[in-house]
Order: sequence, then C-alpha cells, then structure tokens
Amino acid sequence: MPRDYIGPSEAGTTTGAWSPGGEKLTALGRFVTLYVFPGVTLVFFFFLWEFIVRAWDIQRFILPAPSEIWKEMTLLPGYLLKNTWVTLEETILGFLLSVVVGIPLATAIAMNRFLQNTIYPLIIWFQAIPKVAIAPIFLIWMGVGIHTNVLIGFTIAFFPIVVSTATGLHAVEPEMLDLVRSLSGTKFQEFRMIRFPGALPFIFTGLKVSVTLSVIGAVIGEFVGAEEGLGVLILQAGDQLRTAFSFASLFVLSAIAMILFGFVALMEKILIPWHSPEDSR
Repeated sequence: MPRDYIGPSEAGTTTGAWSPGGEKLTALGRFVTLYVFPGVTLVFFFFLWEFIVRAWDIQRFILPAPSEIWKEMTLLPGYLLKNTWVTLEETILGFLLSVVVGIPLATAIAMNRFLQNTIYPLIIWFQAIPKVAIAPIFLIWMGVGIHTNVLIGFTIAFFPIVVSTATGLHAVEPEMLDLVRSLSGTKFQEFRMIRFPGALPFIFTGLKVSVTLSVIGAVIGEFVGAEEGLGVLILQAGDQLRTAFSFASLFVLSAIAMILFGFVALMEKILIPWHSPEDSR
C-alpha cells in the first residue's frame, strides 16, 4: 500500500478530508482550504476589479468600482437595512413554506404509487412554467404585498425539496428493507428507521438549493409589484442610472443567500454528523 495513505491504525481516526498528496488534512489545513483560500480569492477579485475600472477609466454608470459600491452602501445604511429586512422576511417565509409543503408532499409521492403517477407529473409540469410569467397572475389574484412575494418564492423553492426528498426516500439499500420486513416491522417503522434517516442527506441537499432559490423568488415578486425590498431598490436605482447602488443591493442579496445557505449547512452538520460533506474531501 502507498505510504501517502494513512489508514485508521496509523491516523487513529476514520476517513476524513484528503489533500492532493493523499495525506489527511489537519484542522488547520481544512480551515485554510475551506475559508482562507476562498477569502483570498475574493479579495483578489475585488482588487482586480478596482484596478481595471480605474486603469481603463470606465464610466461609473457602466461599471462602478468596488470602492464606489461600498460608498453607496454606507450613504443610506438605514434605508438599505430596512429594505433588506423586507426581502429577508419574504425569503425565509417562502423557504419555510416550501419545507412545510415539500417534504410531506414528497413523502406521500414516494410512498404511494398512485400519487407518484398522478401528482408528480403535475409538479414537473408546473416547474417548467417560468415563474416570471406567472408572477403577474399572482399579483392580480392576491394584490401587492408580502404574501404575494412569499408565494412566488415558495413556487420556485419547493421543487428541489420535493425531488431530493422523493429521491432520498427511494435510495434505500434493499437489504435494509428486507431486514426490517424479516423482523415483522411495519411500514411506519420502515419509514422512521430506514427510509427517512437515509434520505436526510438528500433532503438537506434540496434545502440548500431551495434556500438560495427563495431569494430569487422574493426578488422576482418585488420586481413585479412591491413597495419595499431590495428588488424595488434595484429597479429604482436602474431608472436613475445609479449602477453602484444596484450593485450594492445585489451584494446584499448575495450575502443573504450565502448566510442562509451556511445556516442550512450548519444544521446538516448538527443533525446528521455522520454525513459531513467536508469529510469526503
């Protein structure tokens, strides 16, 4: 066996993250790989952006420099923060609604052949409809307000949860099911002990996709009809050719998505520590 492999007897641990050389990453090495490298790359990107804008003398309304975007963010912090909270609330509510509806619906589809052949095709058909096209219809039905934006966010976010949950509930080793059945286990015991725990990694994968899509759904709703929110700020800034403020709103939106994604990833690590994505590196 090659010497660059450290087995359990030598490392005193189970499988973990691996470096290109084959050696198990230390805690410091993992921190550098997961956080320092991306951070340095991001800082370099913004420095390069600043240099290109100033070196080529690009007009501010075409492409503002990062320093100008930061200045816009600090000019009206209260105004920006107020609209950020509106979009954040819409995003979280849309995501939670997709979880409450998506997981039980996917469970019913996975456990019932009739629903799988009838409801599932309808969900796929609905997903194929551009949500930007149906947003004005929701606006006519429900009027301007946070409830409309939450509903639009839900329609975009729930599909990944349904697909990932249904896939996870089916991705069960047949031997495990045979074991439960040989012990005269009920369908509920089979679901509680085998199917649902095994589907948790799939479910969290869908949740991480869904939570970022919820941000998009909230902004789409604000684009169509809203009085507050970051989407409204982007439209207003575009009409006034305040490109720097548009970028500032976009940066806040991306920060919201990253924070919510990180929160879901943290919950995944806490609730299913035996399946950590970092351990496969």
